[in-house]
Formats: sequence, structure tokens, C-alpha cells
Amino acid sequence: MNTDLIKIIITNNKNLLIAVLITILGTWLRVYNYAVVPDENFTFDEYAFAWSGMSLIQNSVPTSWSYLSAYDTDKLTRIEWLGKKNLYLVTPWFDHPPLFGLIVGGFAILLGANTFWECTTQLIRIPSLIFSSISIFIFYFINHKLFNTKIATITALIFATDPLFVYLSRLAVSENLLILLLLGSIFCFLEYLSKSSTIYFYILVALTSLAPLVKVTGLSIVAALSLMFVYKKKIRDGLIVMTAGIFAFSLYFVYGWFYDFKLFISVLKAHSQRFNSILILKEMIFSGNLPFIDAWFILGWMTLPYAMKNLVSNYKIQLIYLPLITYLFMSIFSGAQSHFYCWYTIPLYPFLLISSGYFISDFIKKPSLLNSSVIIIIVFSWCLNYGLGHPWSNFYILNLKGFKYIFIALISIIYAPIVIQEVLRTKKLLFLNRVVAILVFSSCIVANILITYNLKQILESNLIE
Repeated sequence: MNTDLIKIIITNNKNLLIAVLITILGTWLRVYNYAVVPDENFTFDEYAFAWSGMSLIQNSVPTSWSYLSAYDTDKLTRIEWLGKKNLYLVTPWFDHPPLFGLIVGGFAILLGANTFWECTTQLIRIPSLIFSSISIFIFYFINHKLFNTKIATITALIFATDPLFVYLSRLAVSENLLILLLLGSIFCFLEYLSKSSTIYFYILVALTSLAPLVKVTGLSIVAALSLMFVYKKKIRDGLIVMTAGIFAFSLYFVYGWFYDFKLFISVLKAHSQRFNSILILKEMIFSGNLPFIDAWFILGWMTLPYAMKNLVSNYKIQLIYLPLITYLFMSIFSGAQSHFYCWYTIPLYPFLLISSGYFISDFIKKPSLLNSSVIIIIVFSWCLNYGLGHPWSNFYILNLKGFKYIFIALISIIYAPIVIQEVLRTKKLLFLNRVVAILVFSSCIVANILITYNLKQILESNLIE
């Protein structure tokens, strides 16, 4: 095969190649140490899903642990698992719809588990790794359709390497399937609008209908895609999506009726009684429940108004923020902020990182004192500190003699041409500033990889707060 043919193949498949490479990188980061980071007892919800699915497959009735008041604890079996005492096994288990549990429990059985106690994180986290890897691939092409190759690459790289998102992507929790269904639905929506191919619409209906059978908050995906069609004056399509989603959700009630409808309704009421706060944004952004502070997550929230304001003329961008809004409202109505867990943020990541990617693209295209300050203060310093500052590294820069002066000099080198450019109002330094901006972003991605690779040691050392 000659070099010209290779160049033609690469040129014609450039975006596919970029998407595959970024997906491989993100998959490798997620698979590395996935069974031990997070810890096996980080959340027992992982086992709740796995046990419910395993028992449903093996015994035709869902059994798992629950703390909900709807179950009579006097009639339940109390167990201890991984040091966790006072876990109550309930039958039938109605805490969540059955689909995600069936997938996780099914994988555990296929991989050799026969009892609850054999459902290790090494087995039950594999579906989430698969869902997350596919999500990276789809996410790239969504951004490419919305923007261009440059922004798609920037955004997908952050999506693939962000340490907190990688951390959460490993968990056997239903949100990792919801994000795949959400991204798949948005991709099909954009393809349907551009190509008018009904196959994309049918796939979209199927994906959105599965969402409420994964978790009740999956109804937000049904609502969001329905509203997106209505916004485009495709009311008939919107009604089909909504009707199919409601029908699918009604199957959850049929499921409850089949086993014990009175208990099923009691469990739903027990969920609703946890509503005692409306401070959802406080919890989503500043909650101490997050395993560690993530600069990319904060940057996403900070740049969200910037992206929405500057992209007001792009209807596609307006549309894709509907899922963010509907998910937040669904979280408020379901009382999620009253018992907030860090994995509730997983469906927010695509939209926050789209905002970050757009902002960073502007930073690279036209560096300014404002956008460079945001990047350096929020992201660059965080990445530099944790990516190159861990004490087990051969290059522990925080221990270097005079590091304070090295850091000041580095920041000065970054800022100096930008300040000169803005003060003198000259474009002569624009190329230099763009090169520096690319180097800053590239160093942040490298730091992301280093942080994720060493995350076990970093968390054990309590360096990240």
C-alpha cells in the first residue's frame, strides 16, 4: 500500500480516526485500576443493582438490600457485607426499575458469579466501562456535528480524561447507562434532522423509551427529546417520543403489580418523602459528597452562561441544553438534592464539557486576559499541582528548590505576551499566544492522564480534597 493511498484513507476518515484514538485513550484510563478505584465499598448501590438483577434472573423475583421505610424491617433479613452492618435484604426489591440491574447482574453471572457474595467490583463494573467507552465515541461526533473537528477534539479529550468523570464512569450505577442513552438519543436527533432518515428516529424512540426503565430520572430524557422535536415544530414526532416513553414507564408499574403492587406504591411514596430541599445547584456544584474537587467540573459550570450567550444563534446548541435543564428539574422533583450522591452528576457532564470545550476553543483562537485567567487559575494550576506534584513521582516539582519562583516565572511567560497584545492592541503576538494556549491545554490533558493513572495513590495520600 503506497503512502498516497494511506494519506487518502486518513484524510477521508479523519474524524473517525480521531474519535477512535480518543476512545481508546479514555477506555484505557477507565479500565486501569477500575476494580479498586473507587474502593469496593465506596457505594453499596453498586451491589444493590447487581443483586437485584442476579436474583431476578436466577429466582424470577428481585432481591436486594434497601433502607427505605416502605419495607418492614422486622420481617427482613439483616446482613453484613464488606464491613457494612445493618443491611436489610428485601424481596421483592422495588427501589429502582429493573433494566440496569438485569444488565449488571447478568454480566456477573456470565462472568462466573453464582451468589451475591461473588459479585465483586471486578465483575459488576464492566458494563459501566463499556457504556462509558461508547459514550466517548458518540460524544465526539455530537460535537463534530454541532461545531467542527477542533472543538470536537478538545471537548472529547476532556470528556475522556477528566479524572473525576473517569472515576465516576467506573461505578456500577444506572447513570452510566443513562448517559449513553442520552448521547445516543441526541446523536440520532441530529442525524434525523440533517438526513430525514426514519431509521434514526426509530432508534431514538427505542433509546428514550429504555431510559425510564433504567431509572425514574430517565424520564427527563424522554421529556427533553420530546421538547426538542416540538421546538423544531415536529410536534407529531415529539408526541410519539413522549407516548412511547410513558408507555415504557408504565411497564415499571406492571412490573410492580406482578409482584406486590401495594408495596410498590409504598416504595414510590417513600422516595417522594425524601424531598426536603430545593438547593439542587448547591449540591450539584459544591457538594462535599463529591470524592474530590474537580477543576473541569467547576469550569463547566462557570462557562455555561458564556456558551449559552455566545451560541444563541445556533439552534442546535440551544436544543442540546434542554436535557441539562430537564434533568435538573427532574432531580429537584425527585428530591435528589435531599440525599445527593456524586454519581447524580454523571448526566450533566456532556453539557458542562461542551461549554468548557467551546470556551477553550475561544481561548486557543483568540487568547485574552480574561479567558486565559480563567483557564490558568481554575484548570491549569489544579492540573499542574496534582498532575506533576504527587510525592511518589520521580518528578515531584513541589519539592524542587525554588519551585515558587519557577511557577511565578512560568505564569509570567504565559501572561506577558497576552498583556502586551491587549495593552498595545496589536495582533503581532497572536500566533505566539495561540501556541502558548495550545501548550497550556495540552499540558492540562497530560496532567489529567497522570492524575487518573495515579489516582489510587493520590486519594490514599489525601492530596486531593
